Amino acid sequence: AETAAAAARLCQDLDEVLEVGSEGTAPGRVRRLLGQSFAAVTLDAHAGLDADLLGRCHGLVRGGGALLLRLPPPGSAPRWEPLALEGFPLELAGTRFWERLEAALPEWGDPPREPLPPVPFTPRGSEEQAQVVAQLAAGFLDPAPRAFALLADRGRGKSSALGLALTRALAERPLRVAVTAPSPAAATELL
Repeated sequence: AETAAAAARLCQDLDEVLEVGSEGTAPGRVRRLLGQSFAAVTLDAHAGLDADLLGRCHGLVRGGGALLLRLPPPGSAPRWEPLALEGFPLELAGTRFWERLEAALPEWGDPPREPLPPVPFTPRGSEEQAQVVAQLAAGFLDPAPRAFALLADRGRGKSSALGLALTRALAERPLRVAVTAPSPAAATELL
């Protein structure tokens, strides 16, 4: 409860905050949110911390936003069942990931004491993203059928680049476009 109150205080001025854990979005549902972005994501790790979930949550943070980890007291690494191998007792599940996380915390400094400032919307990407947008837009306008594969790490602006390229191409001429996503919300950044 103490970490939940601290996270709420830090995020009080932010418009879009995703809470992941027992008091918010279930960890298993986070995968369905990929493609969206939030000013802040709070991740409750009191029951354990899955490295893949941590990566997914990080990918949901809008540029300039914050990822807040709600952690139990130092030295109380929770056991996390998926780390246990079938046929072996849970007590043998390793805690190395958690121990490395705790060891890295001092490098990040103390948590902020004041509420986080609002995240400004800045619709400009990197030079690399601008090149991708230009290439995609040109490809969309080419009369020859084409296929594109856009690969990048989480949070690098793939959905935004695709949306910007479509906007640019549609400004030139009408196009028929079909977008698929696991849910309408997952296409938010694109559209």
